[in-house]
Amino acid sequence: MDDLYDKWENAADYIAETLVTDWKTHPHVSYMLEHESEYAAKMYIEYLRSFLTTEQIQEMASTNDTYGGAVTNLIEGITTSPSSIRYIRHSYDFCAHILSKGLNDVTVVEIGGGYGGLALTMFKMAEIMNLRIKNYIVYDLPGVINLQKYYLSLHGVEERVQWRDPDTYGSECSEADTNVLISCYCLSEIDDSYRTKYLQTLLPKIKAAFFVWNWGSKAALPEIRDERPEVPDTSNGRGNTIIRL
Repeated sequence: MDDLYDKWENAADYIAETLVTDWKTHPHVSYMLEHESEYAAKMYIEYLRSFLTTEQIQEMASTNDTYGGAVTNLIEGITTSPSSIRYIRHSYDFCAHILSKGLNDVTVVEIGGGYGGLALTMFKMAEIMNLRIKNYIVYDLPGVINLQKYYLSLHGVEERVQWRDPDTYGSECSEADTNVLISCYCLSEIDDSYRTKYLQTLLPKIKAAFFVWNWGSKAALPEIRDERPEVPDTSNGRGNTIIRL
């Protein structure tokens, strides 16, 4: 797994340094992030239409697909890449969970920010749902952070994001803030010792959390949690779950 993350970080750093424009089809990017199926995207769109208009879904999808050379298709009346629809689904579920806790004016802490697609989508989703994001903090590898800065600068929102050294595991997060935590896949994929350090450091400081979980150990998670199967299951039979705290 470390070798896979090394390849991903090196690819991300190269894209950012050389200003590559069609990088979403790069093998290391598609393997890590841009691999959602049209079947899953179809189900996500059907779900999202219970809460959002077609125009809202299309606007967010088109925004995320503007840069990077994503491969788009017409899916359920939406021209999109499947991965953009995944970001919309996760951002909706996260914002709905935070609001269900009676929280607002929050500091979002994301572990593993991909190329920045979830952060980008989250800002728009929060606006639609009247959730105020006071701060948005991302913990990630240095080379990947470079790609996030490059990508979000193209959208003009890089100044809304703060990046932190992953080796601190969230120790600098202030308990005075209304911190809410999200990690889609990353936290459950990293080494057990890293995951445990993140959870031990951050859980006492957060008011709510949302995780998309695949194969990683859940030993460091609280025993009391809302855990449900991912629908549709995108794990090829491994049994992904959605965890809410």
